[in-house]
Amino acid sequence: MKNTAYLLSVGNEVLSGRVINTNASFLAIELEKIGIEVVKVLTVADDAASIDACLDEFMASNSKIMITTGGLGPTHDDFTKEEIAKYFGVELVENSEAKQDMFNYFGEARVDSNLKQVYQPKGAIIVHNKLGTADGFILEQNGKVIISLVGPSYEMQPMFNEGVKPYLLKYGSELIIKEYTVVGRSESSLENDLKELVASCVNVNVAPYCGNGKIRYQLTADAKYLDEFNEVKDKFEKIVGANIVSKDNESIEEVVVKSLKAKGLKISFAESMTGGMLSEMLTSVSGASNVIDESFVTYAASAKNKILGVSLDTIKKCDVVSKPVALEMVNGLEKITNSDVCVAITGYAGPDGADVGKVCYAIKYKKIVSVFEKHFKGNRNMIRERAVRDILFNVYCTINK
Repeated sequence: MKNTAYLLSVGNEVLSGRVINTNASFLAIELEKIGIEVVKVLTVADDAASIDACLDEFMASNSKIMITTGGLGPTHDDFTKEEIAKYFGVELVENSEAKQDMFNYFGEARVDSNLKQVYQPKGAIIVHNKLGTADGFILEQNGKVIISLVGPSYEMQPMFNEGVKPYLLKYGSELIIKEYTVVGRSESSLENDLKELVASCVNVNVAPYCGNGKIRYQLTADAKYLDEFNEVKDKFEKIVGANIVSKDNESIEEVVVKSLKAKGLKISFAESMTGGMLSEMLTSVSGASNVIDESFVTYAASAKNKILGVSLDTIKKCDVVSKPVALEMVNGLEKITNSDVCVAITGYAGPDGADVGKVCYAIKYKKIVSVFEKHFKGNRNMIRERAVRDILFNVYCTINK
């Protein structure tokens, strides 16, 4: 029987919505990968009675594991550790590992409120925090496992990956998981094409996770159903085809940077509606400096004319958001950069106007230009993000023909 888990997020800031609970989604995904199913996600304020009530529910359940996040810091409202220790009647003792971790972080001994962080439940396994002052812990009580981690996600995630995940493997089950990044098609159209395959699956789960202009598909099965899993995987890949940009859950920007780098190509951008979002997405990827040449934000018509040489007559005659303008933008961009790949975009992101969502863009590669006119729905930022991912998908397709 598969072990299950509770997730408990502690903090007024999380309960109020001032901090988005990304910890729960991260932990649920990572636990699923090792065969542990999350059956309940709880969020409570910094309140002892509320924490106790969650512990009561967990201890009465069939779940084996509870992971808490938040409330391990040095301030007066950080008392998750203290409450857990009190609940189980476990003494808090000074822990030399936790003390050394804090010393390593500050580079000097501390005598202030941070000292509370060196006290840990007696007999607990310390989960080291290399990016902050507060360590976490793993406590086994009455056949259950309670794991307490910090709230800030940039500290919590490496704590889980390095200190908790290896420990939990003994409670998991062996799963086969394959993750795909799909771009360039809608979830509904893919669902229509995949419905027969999904209906035929007995021991393999095919799950879509829809994003803005992208879809992550995950195929999951118990290891004993390997043959069925491989059969479903092959059929899935055949149906979705060229819209699969990654079989390792990479983002479209990661895939584009990797492809450009592998081919030794440089790319430049001329952006109007997206205001630099295209180049920003690529520069968020490690190694982008090897592939990005130049980037211009030519928002106004005068900037398109001055920097890219777009004719004001073309803008007046065809409209600033038109395929002829996108074409002149990309040709002008190539003249001033001489990059291997040039991309230009103009569009209406809204929220006002009759043509909100209309986007025209051009991609020039090996002296061949492809010009696109697309219409995206959503609010201003949704339209911009969808346009960017659509462009990057077509850049990927263009350079990999």
